[in-house]
Amino acid sequence: MKIIFESSDMNEQMLDYVAEKILVHLNKTTFYNNKNQSKQYMNITQTAEYMNVSSNTLKSKFIPLGLNSVLTDGIERFDKTDCDRFMEAHKR
Repeated sequence: MKIIFESSDMNEQMLDYVAEKILVHLNKTTFYNNKNQSKQYMNITQTAEYMNVSSNTLKSKFIPLGLNSVLTDGIERFDKTDCDRFMEAHKR
């Protein structure tokens, strides 16, 4: 992609605006990815996102097929390592 701007106040303002929007988006994406990557144990929503499926698919298919979880005093968590092993075990 090639973007050419002529040197004028209006174009400089537009360029600054676009650059700021891109940086904000990149910062949000980086923060979101880093936040989710650092957790070893995840709740069901985070696990579904990590495995790229819906929460319903996780509950109705993956858990019955043997995806392990940790249940402590009614709180269920999933270990990333177990999720990775589950996916490897079900490769075709």
